[in-house]
Amino acid sequence: MQELTGIGDRTPDEPLDFGRLTQTLGNELVEQLPFLLGSLLDEVPVQMSQIGYAIKADAWPEGVRMAHGLKGTSRWFAADALELAALELEEACRVENLHAAERGLLKVKLEAARLREWLERYTAHS
Repeated sequence: MQELTGIGDRTPDEPLDFGRLTQTLGNELVEQLPFLLGSLLDEVPVQMSQIGYAIKADAWPEGVRMAHGLKGTSRWFAADALELAALELEEACRVENLHAAERGLLKVKLEAARLREWLERYTAHS
């Protein structure tokens, strides 16, 4: 069984950098990680839906704004893979590329699912 970030060394396939997140949150807030990260993950489907509606309505600037916000939140949580997926989505919206934006939404969904799996493993070991 693979060790979890925060318990052992970070592996390249981990969806977040636990060491960097610990520095951001501070030791006292690390105890709140399941709640904080869970809140982010609960919002991702809502944000994806809103971005999807913006794209379908040809409201590309709104898609850019929302993807940018998700990217920033992901960076704060040191969720590097989710941040990269959100960046790709933001850029697709910026150039108004429907195919790339749909692919970006899928990547965000996949990375959010990986992050949720990580959180479930982390919570089980805490």
